[in-house]
Amino acid sequence: MRQSGLFLFCLLTALAADAQISLGVKAGLNLSDVVVNNSYNPDVEPGYQIKAGFHAGMFAAIQGANSLGFAAELLYSSKGVRALNVINLHYVAVPLLLRYHINEKFFGEIGPEIGYLVNANSRHGNLNSTWDNKVDIGLDVGLQYKLGKLSCGLRFNAGFSSVIRNSGTSPQGEPIRYQNRVGQFFIAIPVTEVMH
Repeated sequence: MRQSGLFLFCLLTALAADAQISLGVKAGLNLSDVVVNNSYNPDVEPGYQIKAGFHAGMFAAIQGANSLGFAAELLYSSKGVRALNVINLHYVAVPLLLRYHINEKFFGEIGPEIGYLVNANSRHGNLNSTWDNKVDIGLDVGLQYKLGKLSCGLRFNAGFSSVIRNSGTSPQGEPIRYQNRVGQFFIAIPVTEVMH
């Protein structure tokens, strides 16, 4: 853990030299699903369908003189799945993204996302006792296109954590995992930019 923190500090220090720092806001559409791993229930899983939601928040980005950059975001993100009911999973999420500028207009991004489940509900009420894993750790991969000051983006988030902690085991004895999958479409707008 200390080595990861030291690497991140060195990376940010190198990027900050002769860098452009941007602070801004972003918002967009979530298309989410919950994937069940290590098991298959024919009575439940065929009914799992993609649920529409949204995300919104703020970001800070550092772009160095070379092609590398770094961004951190603080977002509200509505995830979940359409099953027998629409299951809404409300997260506060923090993506930490390494960016690579392919050219002046396009850049790719990859990095971990840590989410905290604030609430789980459906039209029938509170589901916090079932969807009970508060921490969701995943990986984000995305692509953004710059249109003047603002940028449009596509991102995919794959959760590694099971959003249900005690979900039983498969016939093979493996833990059953209910994992978030989210496709995001968004617009990001810098509010302020500073040359360092």
